Amino acid sequence: MSGVFISYRRGDAAASAGRLSDHLRARLGAHQVFMDVDGIEPGVDFHQVISDNVSQCDALIAVIGPDWLSERLHEENDFVRIEISAGLERNVRVIPVLVDGAKMPPAEKLPDSLKGLARRNAAEVSHTRFSDDAGRLADVLERIISPSSAAPAPKPAAPEPIRVPQATAGPARSLTGLDEGFKRFEVDQQLHVGDAIPEDKRANAAVKCGLPEGEPVHALVDFTVMKNANDAMLVTETGLRVHHSSADFPQPQFISWADLLANPVEKHGWWQIRLGGTRITVSGGPDRDVLIDFIEAIRAGLG
Repeated sequence: MSGVFISYRRGDAAASAGRLSDHLRARLGAHQVFMDVDGIEPGVDFHQVISDNVSQCDALIAVIGPDWLSERLHEENDFVRIEISAGLERNVRVIPVLVDGAKMPPAEKLPDSLKGLARRNAAEVSHTRFSDDAGRLADVLERIISPSSAAPAPKPAAPEPIRVPQATAGPARSLTGLDEGFKRFEVDQQLHVGDAIPEDKRANAAVKCGLPEGEPVHALVDFTVMKNANDAMLVTETGLRVHHSSADFPQPQFISWADLLANPVEKHGWWQIRLGGTRITVSGGPDRDVLIDFIEAIRAGLG
Protein backbone atom coordinates (compact mmCIF):
# COMPACT_ATOMS: atom_id res chain seq x y z
CA MET A 1 0.00 0.00 0.00
CA SER A 2 1.50 3.34 -1.03
CA GLY A 3 0.05 6.82 -1.14
CA VAL A 4 -1.16 9.17 1.60
CA PHE A 5 -2.47 8.25 5.06
CA ILE A 6 -4.72 10.86 6.72
CA SER A 7 -4.63 10.87 10.51
CA TYR A 8 -7.32 12.89 12.32
CA ARG A 9 -9.31 12.91 15.52
CA ARG A 10 -13.01 12.31 14.90
CA GLY A 11 -14.07 14.64 17.72
CA ASP A 12 -11.79 17.39 16.48
CA ALA A 13 -11.70 17.86 12.70
CA ALA A 14 -13.64 15.06 10.98
CA ALA A 15 -15.41 17.40 8.54
CA SER A 16 -12.21 19.17 7.49
CA ALA A 17 -10.37 15.86 7.15
CA GLY A 18 -13.18 14.47 5.01
CA ARG A 19 -13.21 17.52 2.73
CA LEU A 20 -9.44 17.31 2.34
CA SER A 21 -9.66 13.59 1.63
CA ASP A 22 -12.20 14.19 -1.15
CA HIS A 23 -9.95 16.84 -2.71
CA LEU A 24 -6.84 14.64 -2.58
CA ARG A 25 -8.70 11.65 -3.99
CA ALA A 26 -9.77 13.75 -6.95
CA ARG A 27 -6.19 14.98 -7.52
CA LEU A 28 -4.13 11.89 -6.68
CA GLY A 29 -6.58 9.06 -7.31
CA ALA A 30 -8.93 7.37 -4.85
CA HIS A 31 -6.55 4.43 -4.41
CA GLN A 32 -3.83 6.79 -3.15
CA VAL A 33 -5.64 8.19 -0.08
CA PHE A 34 -6.36 6.20 3.08
CA MET A 35 -8.33 7.10 6.21
CA ASP A 36 -9.50 5.12 9.24
CA VAL A 37 -7.79 1.86 10.18
CA ASP A 38 -11.06 0.01 10.82
CA GLY A 39 -12.03 -3.51 11.75
CA ILE A 40 -8.94 -4.67 13.67
CA GLU A 41 -9.79 -8.24 14.62
CA PRO A 42 -9.86 -9.48 18.24
CA GLY A 43 -6.53 -10.78 19.48
CA VAL A 44 -4.50 -8.78 16.93
CA ASP A 45 -1.84 -6.31 18.11
CA PHE A 46 -3.47 -3.05 16.99
CA HIS A 47 -0.23 -1.10 17.54
CA GLN A 48 1.42 -3.36 14.97
CA VAL A 49 -1.52 -3.18 12.55
CA ILE A 50 -1.55 0.63 12.55
CA SER A 51 2.24 0.83 12.30
CA ASP A 52 2.27 -1.56 9.34
CA ASN A 53 -0.46 0.42 7.52
CA VAL A 54 1.28 3.75 8.09
CA SER A 55 4.76 2.48 7.17
CA GLN A 56 3.53 1.34 3.75
CA CYS A 57 2.44 4.88 2.82
CA ASP A 58 4.66 7.55 1.29
CA ALA A 59 3.28 10.37 3.44
CA LEU A 60 1.14 10.89 6.53
CA ILE A 61 -1.02 13.97 6.93
CA ALA A 62 -1.70 14.82 10.57
CA VAL A 63 -4.89 16.92 10.50
CA ILE A 64 -4.78 19.18 13.56
CA GLY A 65 -7.87 21.11 14.65
CA PRO A 66 -8.53 23.29 17.71
CA ASP A 67 -9.26 20.29 19.98
CA TRP A 68 -6.53 17.95 18.69
CA LEU A 69 -4.26 18.55 21.70
CA SER A 70 -6.23 16.72 24.37
CA GLU A 71 -5.56 14.41 27.31
CA ARG A 72 -6.23 11.43 25.04
CA LEU A 73 -3.01 12.21 23.16
CA HIS A 74 -1.06 11.19 26.28
CA GLU A 75 -2.71 7.76 26.40
CA GLU A 76 -0.51 5.06 24.91
CA ASN A 77 -3.46 3.42 23.16
CA ASP A 78 -4.72 6.60 21.45
CA PHE A 79 -5.02 5.81 17.74
CA VAL A 80 -3.92 9.31 16.63
CA ARG A 81 -0.80 9.06 18.76
CA ILE A 82 -0.02 5.57 17.41
CA GLU A 83 -0.50 6.65 13.78
CA ILE A 84 1.72 9.72 13.96
CA SER A 85 4.35 8.00 16.12
CA ALA A 86 4.55 5.20 13.56
CA GLY A 87 5.09 7.71 10.78
CA LEU A 88 7.84 9.54 12.67
CA GLU A 89 9.59 6.33 13.72
CA ARG A 90 9.50 4.76 10.25
CA ASN A 91 10.73 7.80 8.32
CA VAL A 92 7.44 8.45 6.55
CA ARG A 93 7.02 12.09 5.45
CA VAL A 94 4.77 13.48 8.19
CA ILE A 95 3.02 16.76 7.33
CA PRO A 96 1.05 18.61 10.04
CA VAL A 97 -2.00 20.25 8.45
CA LEU A 98 -3.65 22.97 10.53
CA VAL A 99 -7.40 23.41 10.02
CA ASP A 100 -10.22 25.45 11.57
CA GLY A 101 -7.81 28.08 12.90
CA ALA A 102 -5.66 25.65 14.91
CA LYS A 103 -2.08 26.49 15.91
CA MET A 104 0.90 24.15 15.84
CA PRO A 105 1.23 22.51 19.28
CA PRO A 106 4.55 23.19 21.05
CA ALA A 107 6.90 20.27 21.70
CA GLU A 108 6.62 20.61 25.48
CA LYS A 109 2.91 19.76 25.33
CA LEU A 110 3.42 16.61 23.26
CA PRO A 111 4.27 13.11 24.51
CA ASP A 112 7.87 12.05 23.88
CA SER A 113 6.95 9.89 20.88
CA LEU A 114 5.38 12.93 19.14
CA LYS A 115 7.88 15.66 19.96
CA GLY A 116 9.40 15.27 16.48
CA LEU A 117 6.09 16.49 15.05
CA ALA A 118 6.80 20.00 16.40
CA ARG A 119 9.87 20.18 14.12
CA ARG A 120 7.89 19.40 10.98
CA ASN A 121 6.93 22.37 8.84
CA ALA A 122 3.13 22.68 8.93
CA ALA A 123 0.69 23.51 6.16
CA GLU A 124 -2.47 25.51 6.82
CA VAL A 125 -5.74 24.70 5.06
CA SER A 126 -8.45 27.27 5.72
CA HIS A 127 -12.11 27.31 4.71
CA THR A 128 -11.78 30.63 2.90
CA ARG A 129 -8.74 29.56 0.86
CA PHE A 130 -9.47 25.85 0.74
CA SER A 131 -8.96 25.28 -3.00
CA ASP A 132 -5.62 27.13 -3.07
CA ASP A 133 -4.34 25.65 0.21
CA ALA A 134 -5.40 22.07 -0.59
CA GLY A 135 -4.04 22.46 -4.13
CA ARG A 136 -0.58 23.43 -2.84
CA LEU A 137 -0.62 20.47 -0.47
CA ALA A 138 -1.59 18.15 -3.33
CA ASP A 139 1.31 19.54 -5.40
CA VAL A 140 3.73 18.52 -2.64
CA LEU A 141 2.16 15.09 -2.24
CA GLU A 142 2.37 14.40 -5.97
CA ARG A 143 6.15 14.85 -5.73
CA ILE A 144 6.36 12.58 -2.68
CA ILE A 145 4.27 9.66 -3.89
CA SER A 146 6.43 6.95 -5.39
CA PRO A 147 6.29 6.83 -9.21
CA SER A 148 5.20 3.19 -9.17
CA SER A 149 2.06 4.11 -7.26
CA ALA A 150 1.19 7.30 -9.10
CA ALA A 151 -2.30 7.52 -10.51
CA PRO A 152 -2.44 7.11 -14.29
CA ALA A 153 -2.92 10.31 -16.27
CA PRO A 154 -6.56 10.90 -17.20
CA LYS A 155 -7.50 10.18 -20.79
CA PRO A 156 -9.12 12.97 -22.80
CA ALA A 157 -11.91 10.71 -24.02
CA ALA A 158 -15.30 11.03 -22.35
CA PRO A 159 -15.78 8.56 -19.48
CA GLU A 160 -17.85 5.46 -20.07
CA PRO A 161 -21.30 5.49 -18.52
CA ILE A 162 -21.79 3.47 -15.34
CA ARG A 163 -22.83 -0.05 -16.14
CA VAL A 164 -25.69 -1.02 -13.87
CA PRO A 165 -25.25 -4.57 -12.56
CA GLN A 166 -28.40 -6.61 -13.07
CA ALA A 167 -29.80 -9.33 -10.86
CA THR A 168 -29.57 -12.71 -12.56
CA ALA A 169 -30.31 -15.13 -9.75
CA GLY A 170 -34.05 -15.37 -9.29
CA PRO A 171 -36.87 -12.90 -8.67
CA ALA A 172 -36.82 -9.96 -6.31
CA ARG A 173 -37.64 -10.63 -2.68
CA SER A 174 -39.75 -8.26 -0.61
CA LEU A 175 -38.07 -7.00 2.56
CA THR A 176 -40.94 -4.76 3.61
CA GLY A 177 -41.85 -6.95 6.53
CA LEU A 178 -38.27 -6.92 7.81
CA ASP A 179 -37.75 -3.15 7.91
CA GLU A 180 -38.88 -2.81 11.53
CA GLY A 181 -36.48 -5.54 12.61
CA PHE A 182 -33.61 -3.81 10.84
CA LYS A 183 -34.15 -0.59 12.82
CA ARG A 184 -32.18 -1.94 15.78
CA PHE A 185 -29.06 -1.62 13.61
CA GLU A 186 -29.54 2.07 12.85
CA VAL A 187 -26.37 4.11 13.45
CA ASP A 188 -26.65 7.90 13.54
CA GLN A 189 -25.70 9.34 10.12
CA GLN A 190 -24.27 5.99 8.95
CA LEU A 191 -26.90 3.24 8.78
CA HIS A 192 -30.44 4.28 7.86
CA VAL A 193 -33.51 2.05 7.50
CA GLY A 194 -36.80 2.55 5.68
CA ASP A 195 -38.41 5.97 6.00
CA ALA A 196 -35.40 7.22 8.01
CA ILE A 197 -33.18 7.26 4.88
CA PRO A 198 -32.45 10.95 4.04
CA GLU A 199 -33.55 11.80 0.51
CA ASP A 200 -30.27 13.53 -0.41
CA LYS A 201 -28.29 10.48 0.64
CA ARG A 202 -30.64 8.14 -1.20
CA ALA A 203 -30.22 10.22 -4.38
CA ASN A 204 -26.40 10.30 -4.16
CA ALA A 205 -26.11 6.60 -3.39
CA ALA A 206 -28.55 5.67 -6.15
CA VAL A 207 -26.28 7.28 -8.75
CA LYS A 208 -23.02 5.95 -7.32
CA CYS A 209 -24.32 2.40 -6.76
CA GLY A 210 -26.03 2.17 -10.15
CA LEU A 211 -29.52 1.69 -8.74
CA PRO A 212 -32.06 0.88 -11.49
CA GLU A 213 -34.92 3.37 -11.67
CA GLY A 214 -37.86 2.34 -9.51
CA GLU A 215 -36.03 -0.32 -7.50
CA PRO A 216 -37.10 0.01 -3.82
CA VAL A 217 -34.41 0.73 -1.21
CA HIS A 218 -34.87 -0.66 2.32
CA ALA A 219 -31.63 0.46 3.97
CA LEU A 220 -28.59 2.63 3.29
CA VAL A 221 -25.11 2.31 4.79
CA ASP A 222 -22.97 5.46 4.44
CA PHE A 223 -19.19 4.94 4.18
CA THR A 224 -18.19 8.63 3.91
CA VAL A 225 -16.66 10.91 6.54
CA MET A 226 -18.69 13.81 5.12
CA LYS A 227 -21.89 11.74 5.50
CA ASN A 228 -23.06 12.40 1.95
CA ALA A 229 -23.35 8.72 0.85
CA ASN A 230 -21.08 9.15 -2.17
CA ASP A 231 -19.66 5.82 -0.97
CA ALA A 232 -22.49 3.58 0.22
CA MET A 233 -24.26 0.23 0.32
CA LEU A 234 -27.94 -0.03 -0.59
CA VAL A 235 -30.20 -2.88 0.54
CA THR A 236 -32.76 -3.25 -2.25
CA GLU A 237 -35.45 -5.67 -3.41
CA THR A 238 -32.92 -7.57 -5.55
CA GLY A 239 -29.77 -7.58 -3.44
CA LEU A 240 -26.93 -5.42 -2.13
CA ARG A 241 -25.63 -2.61 -4.33
CA VAL A 242 -22.29 -1.16 -3.24
CA HIS A 243 -19.94 1.63 -4.30
CA HIS A 244 -16.68 2.62 -2.56
CA SER A 245 -14.24 4.95 -4.31
CA SER A 246 -11.20 3.58 -2.41
CA ALA A 247 -11.94 -0.05 -3.31
CA ASP A 248 -9.59 -2.10 -5.49
CA PHE A 249 -12.12 -1.80 -8.34
CA PRO A 250 -14.22 1.29 -7.58
CA GLN A 251 -17.17 0.36 -9.78
CA PRO A 252 -20.68 -0.47 -8.56
CA GLN A 253 -20.89 -4.00 -7.14
CA PHE A 254 -23.98 -6.18 -6.97
CA ILE A 255 -24.60 -9.17 -4.67
CA SER A 256 -27.86 -10.97 -5.41
CA TRP A 257 -29.93 -12.50 -2.63
CA ALA A 258 -29.13 -15.96 -4.00
CA ASP A 259 -25.39 -15.24 -3.70
CA LEU A 260 -25.85 -13.78 -0.23
CA LEU A 261 -27.71 -16.86 0.99
CA ALA A 262 -25.17 -19.21 -0.57
CA ASN A 263 -22.03 -17.66 0.93
CA PRO A 264 -20.89 -16.79 4.47
CA VAL A 265 -20.09 -13.20 5.46
CA GLU A 266 -16.45 -12.92 6.56
CA LYS A 267 -13.90 -10.25 7.46
CA HIS A 268 -11.15 -9.72 4.90
CA GLY A 269 -8.00 -7.75 5.68
CA TRP A 270 -8.44 -4.49 7.60
CA TRP A 271 -10.88 -2.68 5.31
CA GLN A 272 -13.20 -5.24 3.78
CA ILE A 273 -15.80 -7.97 4.19
CA ARG A 274 -16.13 -10.93 1.85
CA LEU A 275 -19.22 -12.68 0.53
CA GLY A 276 -18.10 -15.67 -1.48
CA GLY A 277 -15.85 -14.32 -4.23
CA THR A 278 -16.93 -10.69 -3.71
CA ARG A 279 -14.92 -8.34 -1.50
CA ILE A 280 -16.62 -5.17 -0.25
CA THR A 281 -14.60 -2.22 1.06
CA VAL A 282 -16.37 -0.81 4.15
CA SER A 283 -13.87 1.67 5.62
CA GLY A 284 -15.43 4.90 6.86
CA GLY A 285 -18.77 3.25 7.70
CA PRO A 286 -20.22 1.71 10.85
CA ASP A 287 -18.16 -0.71 12.92
CA ARG A 288 -17.45 -3.73 10.74
CA ASP A 289 -18.86 -6.19 13.30
CA VAL A 290 -22.13 -4.23 13.36
CA LEU A 291 -22.26 -4.30 9.57
CA ILE A 292 -21.68 -8.05 9.47
CA ASP A 293 -24.42 -8.60 12.08
CA PHE A 294 -26.73 -6.46 9.93
CA ILE A 295 -26.03 -8.52 6.82
CA GLU A 296 -26.47 -11.73 8.79
CA ALA A 297 -29.88 -10.46 9.94
CA ILE A 298 -30.82 -9.91 6.29
CA ARG A 299 -29.69 -13.45 5.47
CA ALA A 300 -31.76 -14.83 8.32
CA GLY A 301 -34.81 -12.88 7.19
CA LEU A 302 -34.49 -14.16 3.62
CA GLY A 303 -33.71 -17.77 4.50
